[in-house]
Order: sequence, then structure tokens, then C-alpha cells
Amino acid sequence: MKTLEQFIDECGGRAKAAAAIGIDQTTLWRWSQGRSKPRGLALRRLNQLGIRPLRLVKTDKIARF
Repeated sequence: MKTLEQFIDECGGRAKAAAAIGIDQTTLWRWSQGRSKPRGLALRRLNQLGIRPLRLVKTDKIARF
């Protein structure tokens, strides 16, 4: 499986990659920045295309002391 960044490079840019997945460019940007995660039908489409959508890095939005 390839990563989301590799798929964007293969498609030739964010606009073409978003169109291939069937989502908006802003949504693709949020996924690549880790601000949101794909869900539902979009997640199923990523699996069909052979894309690993999620980064393995976990981030806490609130730092705990």
C-alpha cells in the first residue's frame, strides 16, 4: 500500500488526487496535515485505491503535564 503523499505525487497534484478519490481539495489537505481523518465512504474509497490514509504519529491536541 502507498501513502497519501505518494498518491498525490503520482496523480500530479492535490487537485487531481482529490478528484480521483472523490473529495474536495481542502479535505485532502486536512488529511495530509493530520487535522482530520477519513471516515465512511471516503475511507472505503482509499482502501479500494490501495492508499494507507492515516499517519502512524499520534498527536495530543492538549498537552498534558
